[in-house]
Amino acid sequence: LSISPMHIHRSKAEHKHAIFVLGNHLASIITEDEPSNFNQTTSRMQELASKSGDEIVHSN
Repeated sequence: LSISPMHIHRSKAEHKHAIFVLGNHLASIITEDEPSNFNQTTSRMQELASKSGDEIVHSN
């Protein structure tokens, strides 16, 4: 994604997408330990990351 906290001049959509991608990755790591509780979280994070990525493409 090439976004870090130092990139304050990125668009809100890019930051939002980065947060969902990070959340998705964290949820999938947690799912490895406790699969039943976090499967829905992982699916939702993937959906939100995809949706926010589409917003970035359409805004450029």
